Amino acid sequence: MDGLLFEPLKYYSDYARDAHKENVSSHFDSLLSASQIDIEQNRKIVSEYDLEMAKVEKINGKLRGYRIGVGFLVALIVIGFVAFVIGVCIINQYRIPSICAIIGGILGVIVGFVVIFAVLRPKIKHHEELKNKHLQRAQELKNVAFSQMAPLNALFDGGDTLRLIEKTMPQIKFDLTYSTNRERELIEEYDYVDMTDEETSVIDTLGGTMLKNPFLYERYLDHTMGTQTYTGTLTISWRVAYRDSEGRLRYRTRTQVLHASVTKPKPYYTVCTHLGYGCDTAPDLSFSRNESDTDELSERALARRIKKGEKKLKDRAEKSISKGGGFQEMVNSEFDVLFGAHNRNHEVQFRLMYTPLAQNNTVDLLRSKQGYGDDFNIIKQGRYNIVKSNHAQAWDMARNGSRFCSYSVDIARRIFQEYNEEYFKSVFFDFAPLLAVPAYQDPPAHFAKEPRQFANNYNYYEYECLANAIGEGAFAHSDTKTRSILKAQFVDKRGDVDRVAITAHSYKTIKRVDYVSVLGGDGRMHLVPVHWIEYIPITKISQMAVKSLGITEKQLRDKGKSYPQNACYLHGLLAYQLNGEESWEDIEKTFNQYT
Repeated sequence: MDGLLFEPLKYYSDYARDAHKENVSSHFDSLLSASQIDIEQNRKIVSEYDLEMAKVEKINGKLRGYRIGVGFLVALIVIGFVAFVIGVCIINQYRIPSICAIIGGILGVIVGFVVIFAVLRPKIKHHEELKNKHLQRAQELKNVAFSQMAPLNALFDGGDTLRLIEKTMPQIKFDLTYSTNRERELIEEYDYVDMTDEETSVIDTLGGTMLKNPFLYERYLDHTMGTQTYTGTLTISWRVAYRDSEGRLRYRTRTQVLHASVTKPKPYYTVCTHLGYGCDTAPDLSFSRNESDTDELSERALARRIKKGEKKLKDRAEKSISKGGGFQEMVNSEFDVLFGAHNRNHEVQFRLMYTPLAQNNTVDLLRSKQGYGDDFNIIKQGRYNIVKSNHAQAWDMARNGSRFCSYSVDIARRIFQEYNEEYFKSVFFDFAPLLAVPAYQDPPAHFAKEPRQFANNYNYYEYECLANAIGEGAFAHSDTKTRSILKAQFVDKRGDVDRVAITAHSYKTIKRVDYVSVLGGDGRMHLVPVHWIEYIPITKISQMAVKSLGITEKQLRDKGKSYPQNACYLHGLLAYQLNGEESWEDIEKTFNQYT
């Protein structure tokens, strides 16, 4: 199948998609067999539970009808009371109509109260009791079903998702932890481009190798300071003199609503995800391309875009030549127009990389609706390549075995199958723009360096991942009213335990009022109040301890140990927030119970 990998769309449709589907299904079957649960008995209990819940839903339907009836009768009582009051008020002027209104009002009130209290309230009470009875029975059945499923639920491991991908595509190998040596490798040997800074906090990572070339998924929370426009209003009135038809001086009152606005700074937060890939291919080449709507265009619209793009490329090439530049049009104008990358800085390496096969593969990928279509951006800077796709932004990246736990074996199977198939699809089509270029599949041209000792055992990306997994709330300042950007700083270490300082950057808010001068229709200036919110930066520093256990989520769960407060286990690392009073002996004692 390695040869077929040179045509990623064909590889996915002819082999990988179905192979992964079968691998996922087989793995679930193996877990099911190991759990030794009684499948048919579980289905029987679940069926009884579903029946009870169906009865509850039917009762809810009746209760909705009864409550609508109560609402209608309450309205009838109100109308009857109003009719009675009106009848009493006009009885001296309109005797017969008023008597009718009084009698009708009294009847409406009496009928309403009688039907509500004699008919509907007893029915509602009866059906509420019946509903609670069925809900109690349903909960009892669900508890039984969960007990039946306990052996299977205990076997689920978030790491299985990655191992299944490795089984389907042996070319990919995942790391348990994004290590300091992997980080060094990317920086020193592959021109790593760091997309994070003081305004970002890493939420999750996923690293490894694809055909022995290193890759790294990064998901991070990005903070930017933007603006928000606040508006306010003020109603003014004034008297205007005029003369009536008889020439007499009179006054009328006019009103006007004045509007004002102010624009003030406001923080915004965005979660971003991208795939980084290190490869020695075309080491001097840099370019970027942006996603488009190629896959959504009709053939006619696509032809028009290509024709229009060809003219722009010709003009660009002529302009480049006149200025001594090196840009040249590609022979395959469809590829050149649809892929873009017109800011490429090394024409020779670009053409060596994007061979006719690579061009055709890329165009097929851009036009295909089989995956996600043309939804990816690419940045290549030397040996490092970044793919940022739209689908990856919504990708459920976190791998947690508890997501598959259920009271029903059939529901668990469906969740397990759907999640793992979609996970593989998302990962595959992030790699697809790279796999489309056979040169990107070349193995490294150098040997991996020996592991190096660092001051810290684990890197800053993992520190921030762990802190975010524990939760922003655990580290945030007590006055914060926004999200927090968590930044990590290594403090010290003892053995394989790191102590880290986590600084939470956020904002507290203060309500403010600006008064904006606005000219009114009365010819005077008025101060219009505009309420706005001021965001004031605040920080809080906490400490966290980190240790590698090197075991899977399930293996840790099997130890039966509860986590410390404000703790998490992620990427083979256990971390917990320190209260500021623990000694190294206390920290080591805490970690020793898990090893």
